[in-house]
Amino acid sequence: MIELIFAYLLGLYDGLLRPVFQRIWLYVEPYLGTIKSLIIRSSAVFVISSFCLYLSAFLVGVVYYYNMPITYQSYELNFQYKRSCIQQHRNYVKSGKGLPGMIYGEDCFPTATVKFDDLSNKVNPHQAYEVHLSLKLPNSPANMNIGMFMATIQYGSEISSQPASLNYHPLIIRIASTILFWPFLMFDVMESTQTLNIQLFKRINFGLKPSQDCNANYVSSSHFQLKDETTCSKSSNIKPPHQRIATVHIDYPEIEINSATLHITAKLSGLQYFLFQWPIFSFVLGTMIFFTPVLASTVVVLYIFLYVRRSNGPVRTDMEQQTTSSQDTNVETVGVGNDGQSTPLNPEPLELEHSEFGTANPSNAGSS
Repeated sequence: MIELIFAYLLGLYDGLLRPVFQRIWLYVEPYLGTIKSLIIRSSAVFVISSFCLYLSAFLVGVVYYYNMPITYQSYELNFQYKRSCIQQHRNYVKSGKGLPGMIYGEDCFPTATVKFDDLSNKVNPHQAYEVHLSLKLPNSPANMNIGMFMATIQYGSEISSQPASLNYHPLIIRIASTILFWPFLMFDVMESTQTLNIQLFKRINFGLKPSQDCNANYVSSSHFQLKDETTCSKSSNIKPPHQRIATVHIDYPEIEINSATLHITAKLSGLQYFLFQWPIFSFVLGTMIFFTPVLASTVVVLYIFLYVRRSNGPVRTDMEQQTTSSQDTNVETVGVGNDGQSTPLNPEPLELEHSEFGTANPSNAGSS
């Protein structure tokens, strides 16, 4: 069965396809050299264009890598509390006894620090950033009784304080929410919390800035002049030079915080803004811009290389020339005749030379 099918297909090929292919070959054969040349040139153009295209895309990637900063970073804050301040504040709230100036002083505020010089916390000192503080606060009675509080950040001599407060919900809303979500609250799937987003800095550079205070978070020298014209001595508690540290504190000693995060977003402008907002369009446009000079440079380099190679040609040494000449002599002379002359390997060229000078055949010469 298979042999019959194969024989049928072979007969079909011989009867129908072979004449068609032969006819096509008759038309194609005169242009075969042109077609080969066209294929070779098209392949060369395709290879050169692909190389230039990939090189242009690589250059666009290099420009993006060296011009685009890290647009967004977040840092977890660990606030440090003082138990004595919390107890004093509770006594002051209940009995009114205590020193408000001491309880609500900076020494009693929950404080957290961020070191931008850590390996995991790198920010560009020449880039402008926007800073937000995210606080996740539980809906506890202590937090609900706070009211307004201030969130403050200090970086060197730059200080920013912004007010914040928990959102107020009526009692009926809180009861309805608890009844509706009590299974999730009971199994800790949900938490009764609020998240506050506070803008601390609208625009700031985390560069190396000098401070005018010995106890500041940035120190660029071992001596600074204070407001009271006293001098900071080298033995004072000064942090190492060139440190970039930001301090965040909340001006309420008893505030309850589940988690806090400092969000830093780069303020982009110009080329950075264009690359960030339209990445695909900027990639295509940048590739097109780089493609033309890259293609021109590649063509010029190839032209110079081919021109130099064609003008110089292969360089042959004296030893190679002697070897080639001896090989030519051995090929041309294969034996010696009766008259002592060499017999050429191929006598046809000699006959052609004789014919060119009009020499008669040997038989005619003998007869004459």
